[in-house]
Amino acid sequence: MLTLCAYVNLFANEFVNFDDQNFILLNDWVTAFDLEKLRDVFSHQREGHYQPLSWLLYACEYKLFNENILGYHWVSLLLHLSNALFCALISKQFKLRLDQIFWVVLLFLLHPLMVESVAWKAAQNTLLFSVFSFGAFLMFLHHQKNKLKLYYLASLFLFLLSLMSKSMAVVTPLYFFVYLFLMDKEKSMRKYAGLLPFFLLSICFGIAALKSASAFGSLLSSKNNFEPFDYLFVSSRALFFYVERFFMPLKLSALHFNPLKQDGLLPFYFYLIPLVFIVLIYGLKKIEKDQKLLWFFIACFVSSLSAVIRIVPIGNTLVAERYAYQGVFFLACFVVVFTQRFRVQKILLALIAFVFLLLTFFRVGVWNTSQTLFQDITKKYTRQAYAHFGYGVALNDAFEYDKAIEALKTSAQLDASYARTFNALCVSYMGKQKYDSALYYAALALKKDAKLIKAMTNHAFCADKLGRPEIAQRDYSAILFLDSNNQKALKNRALASYKLKDYTQAISDLKGLNHLSFSFAQNIDHAVLLNQMGAHKRAIQYLSKLEAPKAYKWALELNLAASYRLNHMLDSALFFAKRAQKSKSNQQVQKELFLIDQALKLKKNN
Repeated sequence: MLTLCAYVNLFANEFVNFDDQNFILLNDWVTAFDLEKLRDVFSHQREGHYQPLSWLLYACEYKLFNENILGYHWVSLLLHLSNALFCALISKQFKLRLDQIFWVVLLFLLHPLMVESVAWKAAQNTLLFSVFSFGAFLMFLHHQKNKLKLYYLASLFLFLLSLMSKSMAVVTPLYFFVYLFLMDKEKSMRKYAGLLPFFLLSICFGIAALKSASAFGSLLSSKNNFEPFDYLFVSSRALFFYVERFFMPLKLSALHFNPLKQDGLLPFYFYLIPLVFIVLIYGLKKIEKDQKLLWFFIACFVSSLSAVIRIVPIGNTLVAERYAYQGVFFLACFVVVFTQRFRVQKILLALIAFVFLLLTFFRVGVWNTSQTLFQDITKKYTRQAYAHFGYGVALNDAFEYDKAIEALKTSAQLDASYARTFNALCVSYMGKQKYDSALYYAALALKKDAKLIKAMTNHAFCADKLGRPEIAQRDYSAILFLDSNNQKALKNRALASYKLKDYTQAISDLKGLNHLSFSFAQNIDHAVLLNQMGAHKRAIQYLSKLEAPKAYKWALELNLAASYRLNHMLDSALFFAKRAQKSKSNQQVQKELFLIDQALKLKKNN
């Protein structure tokens, strides 16, 4: 009930333009899932991730809910609650009292760091892999106490499922190792040998994750000029961030950018972080000399983040709040066990939980729309160009072009090298129908990145709108050189070629089109273009293969009538025109009937 109170705003949230499109709405593995896609899901990476089970989860959700996000929100909450159940069962294995387990689960469910994983649909893979990872850990603990081989096999199987849900699951065997090293009394080499299959799987999937990131272009993609020595302090800061935000979950953001170096140096406090860790560890050791359980929770917390503390540069962000999902559980255990000495423990934990509930309630609202999300990022990172870029794109999507231009120009001032910012400015001016300005910014984008296909497409579109089809034809040819299967570019080059009276090129392009890649309206436009170029027989063949939605069957019949009339097959033209009239007698149909009647009279007179 408290979780529902904290996340009640979730059900008003929309999909956000922050990977939700690429992961779900525009992903044919999800929206057009079939047996052929099933093979691709298990054999290929997408968006820099090898996560077949997560793609299957999204596909199932899309099949059930389509684009109704309410269903996705319920799935996220159920996964979050399932993880909390596993946390309770794991806590029980460490002989925590029932009241202690209650507080651990409550802190886990309500912590504001969890909002990103629950509210952001593209982060559902974190929830899914954690279900399997926690399940594998629970089965491992049962195996250590009961020695049943079935528990071992179940643990291995669940671990494999977690790896196929998200590559971050590679850290799971570290929990097992830490348990054997700190908590197991026997110290048997045979038990350590039992971890070998887990670590081998981790290595294999870890290599696959690095290859996926490399193929996507995110590996070693950081623009920061960090020296090898810098990574000691950058990694320390990344780890400390999660500790700091667990105890003080303020200034949360969907993006936390890498630090900006000045005069070759990181911000001064980065150099102090290792010293802070030394002091904290020394102080805890003085207080808790014999409390192995606390050290176990700390070691598991560090292990949970070991794959994401930026030892190698991936992207331009320092940390991500979703990475703390499992770590929050271990720190919650630490806090509950550590505070058991205080008489006011329950009052203290109740107060903390209440503050977490309030912060989570308001944090969920930040994820309401793309605009609210990126507006929040720009408030936290006023000097980061990408934050303003994302806000500008969100405003473009909401047709607020004047505000978008303001945000995007701010982004361009902060970083003039980012081609996508100028392309987004082009989109803003296209929305305002100021094609001269749009063409200018599209050209700027192409100066920054000559292979940016979206900028090429926009440049061609603006040139065509300004009555310069020769530029449009050249741009579409450049796109097709980079992407020979680009159906939209092929069709648009045909249109530009037709305007230039280059009919040979136009017809050649139209022959290369796969009409199944277009919507019904685009297919009708295709047939109209064929008729305009005098290819009436081809238009008839093309339209005869189309299947029209019931509400637009008249449009198909009307265009067939026009095609037959232009091909001087007037009886067939009249047949389809009358069928169209039965479905919908509008001005277009009446005009076609009139033209056919005039043609019949002319034929009779001749």
